[in-house]
Amino acid sequence: MTPRTRRGSKFPSQYDDHILDPYFMDKAIQRFPTPRSAIDGLRLIEKPQKGLLYTLSYPGGDVETFLAVAASLAECMRGNRQEQQVAVILLRNNWISLIGPWVMTTIEELILPDLEPDAPAISTIREQAMWILPYLLYPPKLFTRIEFSIRELRDLTPDLALFLSRVWVNVIDRHHRTWGLWTNLLASLARGDLVQGPAHLTTHKVFESLHPLGHIFLRHLNYETPHVPTMDDDQLIEFNNFLLLTNCDQYGGRGPLNMEGVEKYALPALVRVVSCLLYKRKMLREHGVDSEREGSIVMLVLDNIYRMMDGFVRVSEALEAGITVALIRAYPLYFELDPRPPCPELDQERPPRFEEQALKILERIAKYLVFPVVLHQFLRLSKRVMWSKEMEKQLRSKSKALWTAWKQAQNKAIILRDIRRSLIADGCFWKCSNTSCKSSYGNSGVKFLRCSGCLGVVYCSRNCQALHWNHDHRKKCGETSRLRDSGLSYPSTSDQLFVQRLTDHFVDENETAVTRGLAEYLCSLHSSHVTGRVSDMQRLILKRIKNPIAIIDLVKEGPPLMENLTIVDPEELGKHLERRIGPQKINPLIESWKSQAPNIQRMFVVALFPMRGDTSAGVGFEFEFSVSLKNVYNLIAMNGRNEVRVHPVPRRA
Repeated sequence: MTPRTRRGSKFPSQYDDHILDPYFMDKAIQRFPTPRSAIDGLRLIEKPQKGLLYTLSYPGGDVETFLAVAASLAECMRGNRQEQQVAVILLRNNWISLIGPWVMTTIEELILPDLEPDAPAISTIREQAMWILPYLLYPPKLFTRIEFSIRELRDLTPDLALFLSRVWVNVIDRHHRTWGLWTNLLASLARGDLVQGPAHLTTHKVFESLHPLGHIFLRHLNYETPHVPTMDDDQLIEFNNFLLLTNCDQYGGRGPLNMEGVEKYALPALVRVVSCLLYKRKMLREHGVDSEREGSIVMLVLDNIYRMMDGFVRVSEALEAGITVALIRAYPLYFELDPRPPCPELDQERPPRFEEQALKILERIAKYLVFPVVLHQFLRLSKRVMWSKEMEKQLRSKSKALWTAWKQAQNKAIILRDIRRSLIADGCFWKCSNTSCKSSYGNSGVKFLRCSGCLGVVYCSRNCQALHWNHDHRKKCGETSRLRDSGLSYPSTSDQLFVQRLTDHFVDENETAVTRGLAEYLCSLHSSHVTGRVSDMQRLILKRIKNPIAIIDLVKEGPPLMENLTIVDPEELGKHLERRIGPQKINPLIESWKSQAPNIQRMFVVALFPMRGDTSAGVGFEFEFSVSLKNVYNLIAMNGRNEVRVHPVPRRA
């Protein structure tokens, strides 16, 4: 076997700590030179029994014989095609009666126990077993040449996959040098099930057993990430398989890195992986070497990052970890990578896979810029992303789509920043969370205090903070903090207030356009119901003008524009929203709007902003206007406004 001197999955050439005899493989081949002699040697020893650890006090025992047989078979399956076929046939035919029981017993009695045996001979045998068994069950590069699969052995022994997963967790937890071997072995089961169709029932059980162990895998991820720039191709394969197993959404469930309490720390860890892979590819380019291995890992990691960026809390954490810096700086290095074969049937050339992922992540970031915490992080990192005109020119020449998405997000951030600054300067942005505070809005000179526990409420003074804590916030702070850590946090008071003020500012700046849009909406209603009688026209307009609703979509990636405004009536709004939030919630709201007195007309302006997944929340304002039937285009004249309640509504399709 090819020796390996660095940490990893292959047999090392030498060990300073004597954990594996460097001549063991040679001795195994000398003892059992052919597959048939190995099986004959295994038939001479007794079947394995419990208490295996206590029978290893002398060399040359039955366990050592079995490991020599396993090593000989593994080496034969790495030889020429004839030796491979003979070894595979013997392994299949003797699995249930001979080899399988020894494999399972060795794993259960020798590898999995937590207590380290005192005898040096036992330690050596244990390390030999950890190296040899993966080679026996999953010889490298074997499956591309002959018909054989670990899944066949799994079907013969249903508990095998669960045993292998327990060993994998054990070696990952200890960062043992065989972690890559066991990772490849377990990943081959999952990947094969995925390719062949619905995952095997045992595969589902394996992933269910791994899900609660996210802390172990996160620790190993942080341990291996600094080594990424110096990994060779084999080690990158192992690392890629590790990421596949720890982010198993594609196998039918959320992976252990997505579990509550781990996801918060896994997201920055994955961003660091992208940065390390970027550094590795940069070094390879400088030495004239081009490899696509790290590119495929980047794509896998970016997919996982995108799934985790579900909500403004996770988007803020990804920005803080430097996701935009990694994306934009990595783009010139990964632009050429597209693992998909060309498709001449398409009229237009498909963008590279990396470009698609980068666009999705940038668009998601742009959606959540209406949250001050996301806006602050994005603006803080913008200068680090684009620090020179030359880099801007390079990105624009490589991908117009990515450049456009980046500039669109930047423009939206700058507009929101300027609006926020003006609101703060006018003293109408912050609102004390203490409901008994007489001065609801602070002056421009007042410095507000934020709750250090949940970060969701602000106060104009320590006195208000103490009063609110004793009155109400003590019970809610811990729950809000827990939700925030899990990424499920609701918008804070200041978040909602910013969106409300943003909507107010939008309507003020576009008052004429909003009025014109509403008049055009009424004209379109009239033109579709022309009857030739003025009285009918008046009744129609009076009926349909009642409580129109303007929808401003702040979920768009770009800055708020009039193109984002749509005017509907309550019935049309119900059609938009009923499937999303249910008729039991939307119908009372619509009936309330419809029941208003006809002589005082009200227009609702609902601003949609993103929440988790595809859902959004709506902040509503109520505007009063008067009606004149002489000229439809002069129907509306804004004469006041009143702040109204916050209603949860989903994003308009």
